[in-house]
Amino acid sequence: MSVCSWCRADTKLTNEHVFPDWLNNLVEAPGEPYRVKWEADSVNSSAIRRTYPSARLGQTVATVCRPCNNGWMSDLEAGALSVLKPLILYPDERSAISPAAQVAVAAWATMKVAVAEGLGGLSVFTDDQRDALRLASAPPSTGRVHVARYNNVQMSAKYLRYTGMAPAGHPLAGARATTAAYVVGPLAFLVLLSPDSTINTGAGSGESRPAWASLWPPVTPAVGWPLLESVDDAGLERLLGEVAPGMILEREHLLPARED
Repeated sequence: MSVCSWCRADTKLTNEHVFPDWLNNLVEAPGEPYRVKWEADSVNSSAIRRTYPSARLGQTVATVCRPCNNGWMSDLEAGALSVLKPLILYPDERSAISPAAQVAVAAWATMKVAVAEGLGGLSVFTDDQRDALRLASAPPSTGRVHVARYNNVQMSAKYLRYTGMAPAGHPLAGARATTAAYVVGPLAFLVLLSPDSTINTGAGSGESRPAWASLWPPVTPAVGWPLLESVDDAGLERLLGEVAPGMILEREHLLPARED
C-alpha cells in the first residue's frame, strides 16, 4: 500500500500516463519507433542518461489511486480533450479559445505537470495546491499557465522542467518555483508554480505576446489561435525564462518522447 499523491489515501496505486494515451490514437503512428530520451541533471536528481525505442508514448508513474485516476482526473481530461483535439489536428485553423476553455486546458496541463513530478526530483506542488486542482478543476491561484505554438515538423511530446528560486531584490525573493514546458504536438503549455507565494501577480499574468498567450488566469474575451509566432526547442527554453522573469532556474528534467 502507498499514499496517493492527490487525495493522500493509503491504498494501492495505479499507473498514470505522463503523456496521454489518447495521443497515440489521435495522430498517425510514426514510420519508425519513438526514441524515448530521459535526462535528469540537477542537484535535486541523480544524473541519468538513457535512450530507448518505443512503439508508443507509454511513460507512466505509479503515484495515483484508482478513484482519483478514474474519477476527477478522467473527467478533467475529457473536458480538456474537446478543446485540445482540434488544436492538435488543425493547428493552422483560426479559432478562439474562450475563458472556460482556457481554464479547462490550463487545469489539464497543470495536472499533467504535477503527474510528471512522479518521475523524480524536487516536489514543488503542495497538498493545498493539489487539492485546489482536484476539487475546483482549475489551476491553483499560486500558478500561471501559458500556451505557445511549437513548430515541430512531426508529432512530438516533450516535458522539460526547471526549478529554482527568486534571488534577493526580486519581488518574490526567496520563493521556490518550478517552470515546466509540457508539449503535445503543436501545443506547448508553460506552467509556472511556486509553493511559497502567489506568483500570478508578477510579469506575464493575463498577457499575450506573439509567441505565447496566457491561459491562467484566463483572458477575456478569448485567446486567438493560431499565435503570430511559433517556437522551436531553443525558443521553448527561452520562453520558460520569459514567463518567470528574474528567477534563477536550473534544468532538472528533459523527456522528449520523439526525436526527429
